[in-house]
Amino acid sequence: MSPRDLPRRVGAAILNWWFAPIHPARLRLFEQAFTLSFILYMGAWLHGAEEWLTTVGFHYPLDISDRAFSIPLPPLPPWLLWPFVAVLIGAPLLVVLGRWRRAALFVTLLCAVYVQRVDTYSAFTINKLFIVGFLLLLLAPAPREAIVDGEKAERQSAWPLRILQATLIIQYGTAGICKMAHGDWLDRTDILIGHSVGLYRTEAAAWLIDILPHWAWVVQGVLALGFEVGAPILFLVKRLRPLAYVLGVGMHAVIALMMVDLIWFSLQMVTFYILFVDGARLQRFQSWLSSRAVKS
Repeated sequence: MSPRDLPRRVGAAILNWWFAPIHPARLRLFEQAFTLSFILYMGAWLHGAEEWLTTVGFHYPLDISDRAFSIPLPPLPPWLLWPFVAVLIGAPLLVVLGRWRRAALFVTLLCAVYVQRVDTYSAFTINKLFIVGFLLLLLAPAPREAIVDGEKAERQSAWPLRILQATLIIQYGTAGICKMAHGDWLDRTDILIGHSVGLYRTEAAAWLIDILPHWAWVVQGVLALGFEVGAPILFLVKRLRPLAYVLGVGMHAVIALMMVDLIWFSLQMVTFYILFVDGARLQRFQSWLSSRAVKS
């Protein structure tokens, strides 16, 4: 192979990997888990729905909105709140059940955009990730029949999966780099204790601060930072993925336990791990669940 052919061959290999036919189970199971986490997240905020979504609550005037945020959408009139909530919960529930999937995904995307834009100052990263996720799932091509090892099987283009995988890896990797470059993680050993006694402190965090020795917090900090910085390698190398799952689920379990309301962020992030599991293995897991449901 001549040096002139190398760029062409590399480009062809990348395109083949990006658009390769893959087992549809990964995207479908991710879609169900991701959408279910959206239902749970929205449901948890319904106790303050009037304040958040309608004109009853306080909303920043448009003329003093921060330039870093887009102009918020108008809040709902109070009489429209519960019809909107029915759509907000009902549409993603149809996605999970696989009924009128494409239309339900479109409505769910519109709801996600609205709840993010109606109160921009209350919309954190979790809302924006839902918008990106639902948009990609809506645009993803449907599975088609293909011949695999001499037999008919469903396959679909890999590009939505690749973008979602990259989203998780980039988020973890950049979080770790920012902690090292701009935070105190390399200079202090009490950084996690400081986070745990702040605004997000739970009763469990207060109890753990009282009983855990200092070295336990240092170990947790090292593991968390090491996982985020090493996430690109841990998730891309297949043999290291089990370690990535253990470290990632462990980190998010600690976040959910010790930080108020961040259980929804942890749940959302863990759903992305499904995208890295072998499709055939997920298909067998689905079949096992179905068989158990029939027997029960």
